[in-house]
Formats: sequence, C-alpha cells, structure tokens
Amino acid sequence: MRILVTDGMDKTAMAQLRELGHEVVEQFYEPDQLGKALRDFDVVVVRSKTKVRANHIDEAKEGKLKLIIRGGVGVDNIDVKYAEENGITVKNTPKASSESVAELALGHMFSCVRYLSIAGHTMREDKWEKKAYGKGIELRGKTLGIVGFGRIGRNLLIRANLQEAMLHTVANTLKANNVTSLPIRAEAVMAENKAMSRELEEMKAKI
Repeated sequence: MRILVTDGMDKTAMAQLRELGHEVVEQFYEPDQLGKALRDFDVVVVRSKTKVRANHIDEAKEGKLKLIIRGGVGVDNIDVKYAEENGITVKNTPKASSESVAELALGHMFSCVRYLSIAGHTMREDKWEKKAYGKGIELRGKTLGIVGFGRIGRNLLIRANLQEAMLHTVANTLKANNVTSLPIRAEAVMAENKAMSRELEEMKAKI
C-alpha cells in the first residue's frame, strides 16, 4: 500500500510499516493541493493540522484512497460521514493519548495545590514569594470528582488512587462492563464543590 503521512509520525512506526512492504510518504499538503494528492494513496494518516473536508474527498474518491486514519482521539477535522458515504473508511486511535492526558490532569492538580505555576512565574520576575505560595495542601484524603468515565477518566482514577485520594466517580454514560464495580456518588462531589451542584444534578438524573 501507499501511505501518506501528512502531520508527522513516530519514526519507528514508519520504519515498521516500510519493513512490512508498504510505501510511506511523509509530506504535508496545503488545503488546495490535498485532494488531488490523495488520489495516489491507499491510506492517509493525519493528526490535527490536516483537515480532510468534503471537497478533498470529492477530488480523492475517484483515486486509490480507501482509508483515513486520525492519529489521535477527535475526528472533527475529518468529514467522517461524507467519507464513509463515498466508500472511504475513517479510523482513529482513541487509546493513544489517554494515559498522557490522565497524567497531565493529575500533574495540574499537584501544580494547583502547590502553587507551582504562579510561584515559577514570580520567580522569573526575581521575586521570592515563599510566604504567599508556601501554604500548599496535600491531595491525600481529598475528594476527587471524575465527571465522565471513559478511557481518560479510568486512567486518572488509577493514578489518583495511587495518591490515596478519596475517589467518587460520576459517570455521564454507564456501561455495564466498566463501571458497575465502581462507586457512583454525585452527592459527595456536590458537597465538596457547590459550584458544580446544578451540573451534577442534571448529570445524575441521566444516570
């Protein structure tokens, strides 16, 4: 197969594809050139920079293109329905960034409770605000509300549990195979955060 990679890809992954006998071309195309270029490829792999719209699909559908892969979670940069209506399959990689995003979320929590961001900013201004930002708190024993319990929410739960946080999970979508063994207690989260009460009440009504 001929595979077009428009927004970059891990070099190891591209090497593996080539070892399997595929031709891999790494090239970004401007929007006015993309549709015509796609005619000559069986597969295109995009991230967020490249937008595959209906006009590109119209140009490409008479060619070889049969598969669009989004290297990431969201597919809002691809006209999925139109592509599929024209015989082009669209796939994404939903698990690719789940762990990274969960770790980022937990990292932001640590940053907030320890004032790391503002302390770093004031230090770059040659200020030593030890008294102002030295009153951080511990995450241990606090209540963490996870609103939404997909891959990222589940990964965050695992990492937060390692910090011995007291966890209450609020899921806006229940799936028997992944949440029935977990506590679903909107009341605990609402008690901790009054600002979320109305939104969580609405979500609880859907559960």
